[in-house]
Amino acid sequence: MGFKISVSTGHPVYDSLPAAGITCFHHPVPEDYRPFSQGRLFFGQEGFYLQLISFEVTVSPQSRIRAGFSADGRKYFSLSIGEKGLEEFSLWENDALVWRDDEAAEAVPIHGEDLQGEYWGGQALIPYETLARIWPEFSFEAGKTIRGNLYKCCGNPAWRHWGSFYPVAEGLKNPFGVEGFGEFELVAY
Repeated sequence: MGFKISVSTGHPVYDSLPAAGITCFHHPVPEDYRPFSQGRLFFGQEGFYLQLISFEVTVSPQSRIRAGFSADGRKYFSLSIGEKGLEEFSLWENDALVWRDDEAAEAVPIHGEDLQGEYWGGQALIPYETLARIWPEFSFEAGKTIRGNLYKCCGNPAWRHWGSFYPVAEGLKNPFGVEGFGEFELVAY
C-alpha cells in the first residue's frame, strides 16, 4: 500500500499528520545539497489540504515545492508553491496543459523557525468543487487510492536541485507527470 492520507470531516491538524519526506534527489548541485522538505496531506471539510515546507539556509527566489495528483491515472493537477505562496495551479492530460486557473486553489505562504532551523512553504487548499471539475466521477473517501508525488526543486545554478517523495526514473519526458507518481491510500484515522 502507498502513503496514507487521512480523510475526516474536519480541518487538518498538521502536526498530527504523517510527513512525506522528499528524499529522492536527482543530481543535485552542489552534490551535497539536499534540503529537508516534506508534505502533510489531508482530505477534510472543504477539500484537499496540503502543507508543503522546506528547511533551507538560503532560499533562492527560484525554489519551488510542488505536488501533482491524479484520481483517474490520466488527468492530473500540478500545484506549485514559491516563497511568496501559490505560483501555479494547472490541469494536465497526456503531458499537455488542459487549463491553468490559479483561482481554483488557495495557498498561504508560511515562514518560521523551530529547533531544526528556518523553514518556508505554504498551506494549500484545493476545494472539492475544483476536484469535481477535474474528476467528476471520483469521490474522495476512505478506502480509495489516488496517485501522485511531491517535489522540491530549484533552478538557480548555484543551488540547482530537484527531489521527490516517490522515486522518479531518470530520463522521463516529464518527471512531474503521471509516470513518476506513486500510490496514496485514503484512510479514516
